[in-house]
Amino acid sequence: SNVAVDNVVERLSGVSIFRTATVSVDNKKKKGRRERKKKDLSVEIEILAVDDQSKTIVRYGHPARLAPAVLDASLDAYILRSDDSALAKECSEDSKKIRTRISKLDYRKKEDRAERNDLRRELRELAKEEKKRQKLAQAKTLEKASVICATLAGALSFALKNEEFDVVVVDEAAQALECAVLGVVMKGKKLVLAGDHLQLPPTVLSDEAAQKGLSTTLFERLVRNKRFGAKITTMLNTQYRMHEDIMVWSSDAMYDSKLIAAESVRFRKFEQFDKVLTLVDTTGEDDSFMENVGDDDDDSKSNL
Repeated sequence: SNVAVDNVVERLSGVSIFRTATVSVDNKKKKGRRERKKKDLSVEIEILAVDDQSKTIVRYGHPARLAPAVLDASLDAYILRSDDSALAKECSEDSKKIRTRISKLDYRKKEDRAERNDLRRELRELAKEEKKRQKLAQAKTLEKASVICATLAGALSFALKNEEFDVVVVDEAAQALECAVLGVVMKGKKLVLAGDHLQLPPTVLSDEAAQKGLSTTLFERLVRNKRFGAKITTMLNTQYRMHEDIMVWSSDAMYDSKLIAAESVRFRKFEQFDKVLTLVDTTGEDDSFMENVGDDDDDSKSNL
């Protein structure tokens, strides 16, 4: 989704690209004609690695669908800040002036007709130049980018049609339809799929399509492959969301007891509760989870 991609862009944009540099300060003071020189000072400062243009992160997508926090990283924003875009804008302004001149000419006059034809030819040339500059600005931005973030649909758009990548990373791949993922597989030399096939599956509205295999993702197909699934799969077994007691239940039930709780969440809980996990039977089949709320003869019950 667009929200998920925006979150990735925000995280990547927060990665520091500063580097530490040591500079020497020549501490000199002039007094009259004589120059007094003190010991040179070495100072460590952090400078932005602006000379490394490969650190550009581009968010591809329609600006109206992007979060405000990532608009500066959008492809449109980069294009607007480029020199070629400025030249394209100049072409657009010149075109407006020419249209104004054409509107004031009298087509009935021979000399005006000749001038109008010349202006129209100039207008066509300016339109070509404006289009050329906009395409050039887009091509230069994408060429300089080290990371391009987009949805699966966006990655297959015309603007990225001829782009090839060293690595293609698909996040939440266990919720993406296989046909959608296959489109971006061909755009990179390496493929990384991140996700969890034991959590939410992809949304398939057709029951028939789901039964015939559309609900089985490429991620799940690769993980469950008997020949090479174990060789290409790496499980990230440390979780950072829940108390260890909650984790143990899900770990035993779905992950072969392989999950580990990070120290930051291992014992975290609400102070007002003694237990961190209570399972409640809402089917009514287990009376140990229920209490009577009516008369003795009343079968009405509620959850504890």
